Amino acid sequence: METKTNKRKRPELPEKTYSPKYRKYGYKKKQDDTEWFVPPIYDECRESWMGALVWVKKKGKFGLVDLNTGEEKIPCEYTFPPYFSREGLAVVWKDYKAGVINLDNEIVVPFIYDSITGRYRTPEDGFIGRIGDGDPICLNLQGEVTSFTQEELERMNAPWWIEEEFPEYMEKPIVEIEKEIADVYKEWDRKKTDDDLDKKLGDLIRIRAHRLNQTWRHTPENAARIDRVNKLLMRAVRKAMTLGKRTAESLDWVKQATGDEYTICVFVYPYWQNRMSEWNGPVAEKVSRKVLDEDECELSEYHLWNIIVERGSVREENRGICFTHTAHTSNQDDWNFTSAVMDDGQTWDEGIHYPVYQDVYFVHPWHLLYWDSYEFALEDIARLNDFRVEVSVSFETKVKDKHKKKRG
Repeated sequence: METKTNKRKRPELPEKTYSPKYRKYGYKKKQDDTEWFVPPIYDECRESWMGALVWVKKKGKFGLVDLNTGEEKIPCEYTFPPYFSREGLAVVWKDYKAGVINLDNEIVVPFIYDSITGRYRTPEDGFIGRIGDGDPICLNLQGEVTSFTQEELERMNAPWWIEEEFPEYMEKPIVEIEKEIADVYKEWDRKKTDDDLDKKLGDLIRIRAHRLNQTWRHTPENAARIDRVNKLLMRAVRKAMTLGKRTAESLDWVKQATGDEYTICVFVYPYWQNRMSEWNGPVAEKVSRKVLDEDECELSEYHLWNIIVERGSVREENRGICFTHTAHTSNQDDWNFTSAVMDDGQTWDEGIHYPVYQDVYFVHPWHLLYWDSYEFALEDIARLNDFRVEVSVSFETKVKDKHKKKRG
């Protein structure tokens, strides 16, 4: 006779629920419950590999809630989400410094470091801390200062690939590299140029960005400069979304009257005027190519940033974009700002992942501006003075077939 084995069912956890009244998230044991298991006081809640332990965000600070008890296991006092390793340790930020805590909210590594990363890229082997521009400090899982292995030292002291591949450019003055970029660009054509010339231009732009980023310091002053540009970018994105929705609302009557479909695209891209092209000297001279429209030629001279933009992620008019959104209706869901910028409660701060930026909340447009679409150096971005917004409308006309089939 066969015997059935009873598998133990995993207990169902409370469900994340949004409260329209409070405009916050909490948890209910069932969606239709009238009582809250975890009150709706959080701006964001995210699951983790730990199941019942979810990280939450409240008033710009992060903590951890235990869905078994409904209580905050880690209070919302950190400015970075507590992503815990298998060893129960998490790097968090507080008061513009990085440290490490355990699941009991005990400090394992004190908050004295300007950056902390995992050894061998994972925290299971310990951590690497830095204070200012000092040498890296090796920390074990108990937070004690230890020594790096010889292999680690060799890897940390190894040159970057770009330094290894282009050693002749590592001592060359930046202005000479920029002048060479401008000269190559005069011969370069996005649609016609050969691969060798395109690679040459790309390599020079990357070399310049690497050299400039080597001199960038992650200080409160520079964090404030980045914050200024990030706010300009988000203001432009909000304007783009508002203009797009208003345009869609004005076209609804066309759709209702004719049945024609419309598509609205909004774009945001960096923009600057001549006075901003003078900061790096000789490279501010005109180059032969045009990036902007004819009616903008009198406002802007074409300098290095235009070259970076044109070679970046571009659309058909050869303009680099750091935000784009497309919709076919005026419905609010189609113009939801949070969804459009991929605001998922985390931060898109690739390349500047340091606690000094804890007050700067980056979303996907920043990711495109610095990490994905262009090869700006941080100094370039810190000097940007504006962003432009465009709205594009296209129609799809439905043609009615006047020839009807005859009945047999």
